[in-house]
Amino acid sequence: MHATDVEKSLRDMQQNKLKLESDSSILKKKLKILNIKYSNLQIKQKNDHVKNEHMNRIDYVEKDSNQQVEDILCEMKITLPTERIESAAVRKAKYCVMKRKLAHLIQEKRLLENEVKDVKICLASSRLRFKY
Repeated sequence: MHATDVEKSLRDMQQNKLKLESDSSILKKKLKILNIKYSNLQIKQKNDHVKNEHMNRIDYVEKDSNQQVEDILCEMKITLPTERIESAAVRKAKYCVMKRKLAHLIQEKRLLENEVKDVKICLASSRLRFKY
């Protein structure tokens, strides 16, 4: 009877090991996908940043020329709409949203990395149990 208990315990440990290895591979795949999403988001954020800088330069040049136009129009008592300035504010808001999304993805990545570490620890401890 003692031998069957040991065999049953050994089978349970083997099943636990298989389950942990399966969980580990799933988490590794999720982490890989998350890393890809993270790198894509970084690339997109960098592109948005470059685009935003470019648009800010254009805005600066336009504001300078618009200021000259506004000075002339002011003398004539006419005002211009500020659509271009509003669009810059919208772009900056979108940039802030992207930064928040990136921070959220970084946090998710860290959580998944911690889960993978936990699974690896469980795997290592189950391997030690199988040896002894």
